[in-house]
Amino acid sequence: MMSNPLRTFVIICLFPLIIACTVTGDEERVSVKHSTEQAYFGNLAAEEHCAKYGKVAKLLKSSPTVANTSSFYFRTKTSDYACVDGVE
Repeated sequence: MMSNPLRTFVIICLFPLIIACTVTGDEERVSVKHSTEQAYFGNLAAEEHCAKYGKVAKLLKSSPTVANTSSFYFRTKTSDYACVDGVE
């Protein structure tokens, strides 16, 4: 069993890998590729992206789950958002 400091270090180092998302977009739209099991973090990434432009993210569509062997995640999906003014 790992000691507490070592366990904490491992958790801190691995946490970004667990919630990683790929974000692409501009001030009007954003596309987020994320783990199927981590859709919440995909939504947070979209909100953060749109907030840079003083807007909020509105989910437009999500792709079906895709098996992916070239990334850390084995099941991913892409969610597309519009960056809109105000609260939707």
